[in-house]
This record gives sequence, structure tokens and C-alpha cells, in this order.
Amino acid sequence: MQNNRNSRSSARLLATLAMLLACAVVLTFIGTMLAKQNSAYNAPVIEGVSGQSSSSQSQTAASSSDGPQQLPLPASVHLDVPVIGQNPELPNGCEITSLTMLLQYLGFDVDKMTMAEDYLPRSEKFYGADPEVEFMGDPSQSSGESCGFYCFQGPIIQAAEKYLAAQGQADAWEVTDITGVDAAGLAEQLAAGNPVLVWATIDFKDVRESSKWSWTTASGETYTPLVDVHCLVLTGYEDNQFYLSDPLETYESVRQQKFMEIFTAMGSRAVVITPKEPAPEPTPAPSAEASSVPSSAA
Repeated sequence: MQNNRNSRSSARLLATLAMLLACAVVLTFIGTMLAKQNSAYNAPVIEGVSGQSSSSQSQTAASSSDGPQQLPLPASVHLDVPVIGQNPELPNGCEITSLTMLLQYLGFDVDKMTMAEDYLPRSEKFYGADPEVEFMGDPSQSSGESCGFYCFQGPIIQAAEKYLAAQGQADAWEVTDITGVDAAGLAEQLAAGNPVLVWATIDFKDVRESSKWSWTTASGETYTPLVDVHCLVLTGYEDNQFYLSDPLETYESVRQQKFMEIFTAMGSRAVVITPKEPAPEPTPAPSAEASSVPSSAA
């Protein structure tokens, strides 16, 4: 009897040990999977970075016998773009406020209200407007028929070009639509010292269409507006973060994967303003004397 009891106790102990071992294996597996998921969740999306940092450094191509080669991107870039709050004057004016930030970074003495009132193309009423052509409504209004909605890059490019022309700087600066740019392209712009106007959503929520509004634009197309559209200035990157100047003064940085998810869903809309290359010096025409051919001796 004693031997039987000892055998049963040993069997129960072995079963308990086996169960504990199985639990340990399962927990280890779960921990490994969670660690991998967390690593993937927080992984940077920019490739080709080096160990060097930059606050305004421009990356240039290195030349070789096989032609130009792109230098590695610096590990971090931080551009000192001022943060201008859109509120309270422009509750729906994130786009023109972001453009004002960019212009101030470039050295222009301009304020958001001047840009909104004098340079931003906009519609009288928000409904019926096309955000590719004009700002929908009045960015200073938060209700009523003239309530500000949003615009995309087209009207912002128009505002920037009109402002630069008014300052006599149209030949010095180029406003470029880089819509469609990927993460590497954004990083290259930042590494070259170019902050980027980007379109995302408030709090980086999922992109959604309005369930309340839909209208026909002047071109005859049916348009359903988006909700929570937001425009910011991309100012740098480091590790797994993109850095921002946010006119709502909410975000200083956002995880790169989350940013690219929303940025891409918004159509990868982006604008930069860069110095124009100086025109090449004209080659002087050869003089009459230099071009004449002396006659040969008889």
C-alpha cells in the first residue's frame, strides 16, 4: 500500500512538473511573440541612416566613376521651425498657419492672418467647394454657411506663390508639390534642410468620410468631404519618431509607422519650398575678330 501511495504521489508530482514546464514554454512563446510585435510596431521606417546627426545639414550626392551615389541619411534631423498656434483666430486654419510657419522658417516676416486674408483662395460657403481648388469656407469661422472646412495642397501652393510674388521673391524660391512621396523621400527632404507641409488627421485618427455632407462641385463632380483633416509641418526625425510643428500645439512627435499610415491614407500630400538654382551665366558670343579666319599667305 505504501508503495502504491508513493507511486501515485510521484505521478502527481511529475504531472504537475510537466504542466508547469508546458506553461513556461507557452509563456515564453507568448513573450517572444509580443516582443517581436512590439519591435515591429516601434520599428523606424526610414532606411539608410548613418550614425551622424544634423540640425540643418544638406546631404549631397557623392560622385564616383559610376556616377553620383546617394550619401547615407543622418541618424537624426531637427529643423527649428517655429510653432504658431492656429487658435483662437483660425479655428479651422491649420493649412494656412502651417504655411506661415514654413515661410517664417525661411526668413519671411509674415503672420497667419495676413496669409489667410490676403493670399488664401477660398470659397464663400464651405459646401459646394472643391478643396483641390480653394479652401472650403472661412478658416476663421467655426459654424454657419461660411464655416471653415479644409483644403489640400493646390490652394496652399497658390497662396505661397502669390505671397512670394508679392515680396518680389518668385524667382528665388520654388514651391513644389511632392505628393506621393514615401518615407525615404520625406527623410531626404528633411536632411536637405527642407521642412515639409503634410496632410494627416487630427490626433492621427483613421481617415473617414463625412456621413452628413455631400455636394456637387463646380466641375460637376460629386464630392464627400473628409472629417478631422489636419495639416502640419514635418520638421525632423530620430529613432522611430517623426517630429512636427503642429498648429494645434498638440503633437511634437509621432511614431513613424503611425504617421506613414495616416499620411498615406490621406494621399501622401506634401509641399516643400526650396531655393531655386541660380540661372547659369550666359556664354558670351565670340567677337568678330576671334571668329574671323585669317587668309593664308600667297
